[in-house]
Amino acid sequence: LGGGAATVSIGGGTAVIEYKRGSELPNPEVTWLGPDGEPRDFSSGWSFVVRVGTPGQAALVEKTEGITGLDGSIAGHSVLIEWDPGEIDLPPGTYSVDVEATFDETGQSVIRTFQIVITEAVLPPELDASG
Repeated sequence: LGGGAATVSIGGGTAVIEYKRGSELPNPEVTWLGPDGEPRDFSSGWSFVVRVGTPGQAALVEKTEGITGLDGSIAGHSVLIEWDPGEIDLPPGTYSVDVEATFDETGQSVIRTFQIVITEAVLPPELDASG
């Protein structure tokens, strides 16, 4: 499943995931704390959208599938985001990742953000033309 899991804690601060361009993407397991300091339960009745880009500009990537709401009982995780290979094909840089959870019954939504830093991998040395 795309490079394993990366835990992203969303509560009092913004978490950061580092990603080498061209490698498998980590599948963030998001710990999303509610007002009471406990992990939010998103296991049923919620829909999700993930947008990657620069704040104030149109999303460069929008994802609506492969996002699973969890009940917080496994290591406090509330949301699992599973990336498909090549789903984030962006140039190196730092991007905001907004996770929007919408309560289906009321349409009310909450958004939390973490960062993804995309860097280039170190390339192997070029071989000399003589071999």
